[in-house]
Amino acid sequence: DVNLDDWQMDETKIEEKDHIVLFNFSRRLIPLLNELCKAYENEQNEQQTLVVVSNEEPLITMEKIKNVIEIPKNITILARKGYAWQRSLLDKINLEKAKQIIILKPDISDLYKTEMDCDVEVGKSVSFIIGSNEYNKSPCKILCEFHNEKTGFSHLMFSMDIWGKKISKLSDDLIPDFISSDELKSDILSQCTTTPDLSEIYDNLFGYEGSEIYFVDPSKTKFKDVLNKNIGKNIKDLNRLCDNIIVIGFYLNDQSKRKTYNKIFLNTPINFPLTKNFGIICIAKNEDQIIKELNELESHEKEVKDIDPNLKQDDQDLNISLLDFSKEKNKEYLTKIVRKLVNSNYYNNLKKIDIYHNEKVDELNNINFSKKINSSEENELINLGIIFHMINTDHKHYYKFQVYKVNQNSPLYSKIKPADEILNVIKKEDLKKNLDEKEYCFYTKWAGGTEKKLKSKLNDILSENDEIIIILKKYDTGKIEFLKISKAEVLDCKTKIFKEFDKIESKKKSFQEDIKINPIQKNLDKFSENITNIENQYEYKEEFKQSNCFILLNETNQQIQKFRENPTEDHAMINNFVGFSKIGDQHSEDKQSLITEINGYRTKKILEDFKYKYFSPFVGNDVVEINSIISKYIAAATFDIKNTDLINLLFKRVHTLKSHTLLDKSLSTSFCELEKYFQNKNEVLIGIIDYDFSSSRRKIKNISINPEQIKQINLDEGDRLITIANFNDLEMVKQSRYLHIL
Repeated sequence: DVNLDDWQMDETKIEEKDHIVLFNFSRRLIPLLNELCKAYENEQNEQQTLVVVSNEEPLITMEKIKNVIEIPKNITILARKGYAWQRSLLDKINLEKAKQIIILKPDISDLYKTEMDCDVEVGKSVSFIIGSNEYNKSPCKILCEFHNEKTGFSHLMFSMDIWGKKISKLSDDLIPDFISSDELKSDILSQCTTTPDLSEIYDNLFGYEGSEIYFVDPSKTKFKDVLNKNIGKNIKDLNRLCDNIIVIGFYLNDQSKRKTYNKIFLNTPINFPLTKNFGIICIAKNEDQIIKELNELESHEKEVKDIDPNLKQDDQDLNISLLDFSKEKNKEYLTKIVRKLVNSNYYNNLKKIDIYHNEKVDELNNINFSKKINSSEENELINLGIIFHMINTDHKHYYKFQVYKVNQNSPLYSKIKPADEILNVIKKEDLKKNLDEKEYCFYTKWAGGTEKKLKSKLNDILSENDEIIIILKKYDTGKIEFLKISKAEVLDCKTKIFKEFDKIESKKKSFQEDIKINPIQKNLDKFSENITNIENQYEYKEEFKQSNCFILLNETNQQIQKFRENPTEDHAMINNFVGFSKIGDQHSEDKQSLITEINGYRTKKILEDFKYKYFSPFVGNDVVEINSIISKYIAAATFDIKNTDLINLLFKRVHTLKSHTLLDKSLSTSFCELEKYFQNKNEVLIGIIDYDFSSSRRKIKNISINPEQIKQINLDEGDRLITIANFNDLEMVKQSRYLHIL
């Protein structure tokens, strides 16, 4: 038991160092502390201090925390009263010695009346801290939560004069980062429509029980040797040989004082090898397991049987009924969610969205989705179909470009392989052989837009010459080669690639034009009261029988009571959850799924308990509670800031978590065999959802993320396999800040 008297709650200066400071006692704090406690509990040899700064008295803060969280012995929690922008406070919390700062968005209250108020509080706090003497002496990582993504970006860029100089001298890990709660919620809701039960997968992936995501960093001594031993292996090789970890991609921290950030490559092309200075992104139980596994791969050589399971993607026509129980006056969140539902739609299969609201929301009739993926200016600079990223050389102002993937329509498809390096493109008459590598590399005095400069140079040469020469350094031999390409070959390639990209554009445009948005006025308070009444169930079944996905939305800016023993703010949503579970049609050919948004993390625990204990007619039953979701993601980013980049990648149109439903009556296999099956389709298997069934109803029996991979698995019809897949090359280049197409 922890004695309150032993905890420091007075106003003296904190003497600890390497502590984490959390500002603002919001709805996110308790779930976040809970996640951090779980995470650090696994690090028994490491003592960690967490300092909570809020506008409440320290004693009250500590009592509230102690009442709901069991604190591990290796964690100390301290409390102080104040605000981040108070000069005296920064010294009191020993900011100079802190290793990380987390600024949570405060709740809407009498003090902060709008989301903008809350965001500005976070913004002024981060700007004040970055401008302080304490930060200047010893800068640390800063992670903030904003409601609005654009506001967050503006406030962080405002203070770039100071942190920009710090990262150029010290490390790019010091770039302040932020999570947008509004974006995150819309992203989760929309992805759940195409991948039922996805919220459970994310909870497992970013929580601290079982397996989680690790970045195997080549700059850390403990990982350097095992990474070097496996250079040259691709993602398929690694996953075939690994029995206890799942490799989901590679990443590069291109160390340079000029231009640097982590480049994360998920679900890499099968023939893209692990190269020097790259790290591995994997799912594992702990770091020791990763080191042991990667050390012993040579002895793991094994034959994995080919299997051909009968699987179905969740790609049938999607008709959504969105019931918005929110009472907010500003309906902007609704148009935003509708846009996200469209943008996240992986299969282009969304046909209709019926939006029920207490009032008719007319602005929903005027949403324009048409947005081209590629501009005509960008198209002009596409010639060879080579997807690449820029890497720094050891010489100032000199750069080269690593090949990530080569389009099959490219005349260079058989001549250039992933991981080869393009040093430059030149005219035939400028070719000089036997120079140093540096002399061949692309030279530019200003690093900004280097990739576009390379593309423009290629375009300019082609406009006046019938031939170009690509200076290439081969990955496998390390030799420099000079590839001649004729203008005719380039024009032929360009025509084929544009045809492929136009097809993607046209399919997306056609899909967007055909979506029907129907705002419907309905008394939802009365609906909530009546949905559990047996006499109404036939009527409700008829009303919703055309829909195969229900979203129960409960956007609220009201301050939720955090510490009542029995929180009641989500009772209407619990009633709707139960009611829809009674009217859901398990016999329908078009299987339905349910997404319920709630506002209390205690309610989430209750509804998840129901999901594991009671049979439901729904093929997916997602409970979305933004406080616990954000707390998981902030906790993941606290351990490794690269997790924020990874989360952003998973939510853009670059990658998607894809669901495959088993149609075979039963399947006896292993994770290794399933992994191989999906790898051949350029997807990475990460988990299995095993259900119990009763008369077409289901409940979750078990979710396995990274199970024992050689052990026999027995699956039944309806069980699901979850993979990481890619949208397409055009989307990947458009949405990624470091991939470009030449």
